[in-house]
Amino acid sequence: MSVSNFRVGLIGNPNSGKSSLFNALTGLDQHVGNFPGVTVEKAEGKIYLENEQVITLIDFPGSYSLHANTTDEFILTEHILREDLAPQAILYVLDLRNIDQQLLLLTQILDLKFPTFVVLTNTESFSTDYISKVKIALQSKMTIPFIDVNYRTKKGIPEIYFQLNKLIENKSNFITELNFQLIDDQVTKDIKILQYKQEYKTLYEAILNKHYYKKVSKTLDDRFPSFSSEESIRFQIQETLNRYKIIDQWVAELANKEGNQFGQSTWTKRLDQFATHPIIGYGVFFIIMYFVFQAIFSLASFPMDWIEGGFSSINSTIKNILPDHWMTDLVTDGLLAGLSGVFVFIPQIAILFFLIGFLEECGYMARVVYLFDYLLRKFGLNGRSLVGLISSGACAVPAIMSARTIPSYSERMATMFIIPLIPCSARIPVYVVLIAFLVPATTMFGIFSIQVLIFFGLYLMGILVALLVALVLKQFLPQTEKSYLLIQLPEYQLPYFKKVLIGTWIKVKSFILEAGKVIIIISIVLWFLSSFSMPGVFEKLEKETMTKCELLNKSTVECERELTSLKLEHSFAGMFGKLIEPVIKPLGFDWKIGIALITSFAAREVFVGTMSTIYQLASDSDEETLHSRMEKEKRQDGSPFFDFKTSLSLILFYAFALQCMSTISIMKRETNGWKWPIIQLVVMSALAYLSSFMVYQFM
Repeated sequence: MSVSNFRVGLIGNPNSGKSSLFNALTGLDQHVGNFPGVTVEKAEGKIYLENEQVITLIDFPGSYSLHANTTDEFILTEHILREDLAPQAILYVLDLRNIDQQLLLLTQILDLKFPTFVVLTNTESFSTDYISKVKIALQSKMTIPFIDVNYRTKKGIPEIYFQLNKLIENKSNFITELNFQLIDDQVTKDIKILQYKQEYKTLYEAILNKHYYKKVSKTLDDRFPSFSSEESIRFQIQETLNRYKIIDQWVAELANKEGNQFGQSTWTKRLDQFATHPIIGYGVFFIIMYFVFQAIFSLASFPMDWIEGGFSSINSTIKNILPDHWMTDLVTDGLLAGLSGVFVFIPQIAILFFLIGFLEECGYMARVVYLFDYLLRKFGLNGRSLVGLISSGACAVPAIMSARTIPSYSERMATMFIIPLIPCSARIPVYVVLIAFLVPATTMFGIFSIQVLIFFGLYLMGILVALLVALVLKQFLPQTEKSYLLIQLPEYQLPYFKKVLIGTWIKVKSFILEAGKVIIIISIVLWFLSSFSMPGVFEKLEKETMTKCELLNKSTVECERELTSLKLEHSFAGMFGKLIEPVIKPLGFDWKIGIALITSFAAREVFVGTMSTIYQLASDSDEETLHSRMEKEKRQDGSPFFDFKTSLSLILFYAFALQCMSTISIMKRETNGWKWPIIQLVVMSALAYLSSFMVYQFM
């Protein structure tokens, strides 16, 4: 019998190991992190059991309580209270290291009489005997199954499948008879009447619907109005205190069985003396970030050279094998030239993703959120904003979505607005190409690479400008909600490297596929626009060039190089570049860069691919790298085109310009309108233009 419509909710606190369990049970790969905001939407996957039984597993965002304070937490509350959305059973994930903090939500779920069983995670640092004592003690209190798992050894996974089979056969065995919600005199008897009038299964369900019926689209009998704001707060406080009276008693009993196993370890406390110190902590953060960028430059240099050399060899081989035809040019000067401009930077992007994932798994990133909370509040943000700001180093789209974890409207809007100012992975190729024109590959004091310092400085500049923009927004956004940060600092731990590598591979693959789709389309279009013109234009240029070459007695190579350059300039692409050249000329840009600016509005990473295509078409050598071709580019007076001022101007333009259609699209979705995306586009475009103008005109 197939039960593919049987829905099980995966519920637990943030950082409890939910996403890891979801991946282990469904085979899907969700991002796993050590700070809140990792899962900001529910995810679904299938579990295939015996006898062709299929379960839909729903991974809900991590929550501390059903009394939601953030947008992502309310996803759980809404689904729990709405019959059309509610799962039929619950798989609760409980971090064994923090039992005292994670039982509150569990008791709320049990009071709603959902069939439930519990999975204990992060059991590696506890003895088998202690785990067994905890399971027996908690099972005796709640009369539901408890299973301990170890993701590295797969311990406990078969037992979860076994319990899911039993759950389908008989749900009543997974429902506790205890009621943890202590009803006192403050709760009037009309709630009990409401329970039966509205057909709520439990008294606690009636109470929650009296709190949230407007948000979950349920009709409430007019005789039983919802709680006022004061009543709601009072009942939430009273309920939480009542539950913790029971929880504290349980925790005391568990601690007495084998010493106090709860709270942070001595090792974690010692490290936090530095990592979370109000002064030293910032120094630790910047040192760690510098070495991240040092690794991006130094470790990636060799594979980048191999990839670039490989593309050049493939290009030359294809041109030697295939006939001189427009199809050959399309493959070599279009697709390969564009794709090489993206693939060559994959090592740097992979290193960035790996190191950020490593820091997340260690537990350090949660400390960064906590550390920066006080500072960010002065700019109209809070510590949770840092989740988005750090995530934007990979991509602005998921970073903007992560802002849902911020309860305050003003802080959430300010965070989403400034996220695109933080350099994302798509800007890495642009920065790497242009930094080489700013400073030579030398070191300071024999240790610090100058190019790495510039690269690191660009990120710091992006953060600084983002904070200044947030400070301006603070003056205009209404401050109507009380802001706070509630975050659990996990134990420091040795990362599960397989998990980090899988996460890195998923992100790199996503970058390749997403960039690849755009690059292939734009490369084909750009090759066509760069290789063709109005009828008769190229023929006229050939005649004029040949006549000129004969008169000046130029070599064949010089004539071909000049003709290639003239054809590109008078092509359709050249016409578009010339059209916007008067606007961008004050920034030090020419029509070739103008073409790249136009195409890269689809996605920033297209810039380097476009430049590769343009300079491949304008070059007489297939073996030259993009950097060497750009290095030979000259202005009319014979000076290098990509000098210090032009390169810095172009870097600043890409640092601030909102050249990403996906970012604009996600902003529209998250803000439910075009107002904020349009304001964001105008502000960032103006900031990009003015900064480039000031650098080029006045340096």
